[in-house]
Amino acid sequence: MTKQHRATVNEGIQANTVTGDVIAVGRGAQAHKMVMAESDRRQLLEAVDKLHQEIDKLNVDSARRDELKQHASEIEQVVTAKQSHPKEVEGALGRFVQRLKRSRGHC
Repeated sequence: MTKQHRATVNEGIQANTVTGDVIAVGRGAQAHKMVMAESDRRQLLEAVDKLHQEIDKLNVDSARRDELKQHASEIEQVVTAKQSHPKEVEGALGRFVQRLKRSRGHC
């Protein structure tokens, strides 16, 4: 009777440097990449433009208006960034909303 030898399989990778937008390694591994479509970007820019217009209509002093417009511009910068990710846009919008909530007494 002969002994069976188990074959070993290396399913991993060995590397000094690995780069990529998404990487999946191993049995059943999956990688997904979310990107913002150009139409999404246009819609978001239109919304930011509308946000600037609405800020202009607020009954607040000019310093407060400038501060709010600066925060809206931060959203615009994230939206127009070449490699912007939907989560980054979501984060910028969330920060803007939090700033509005904190300053509600000033508006």
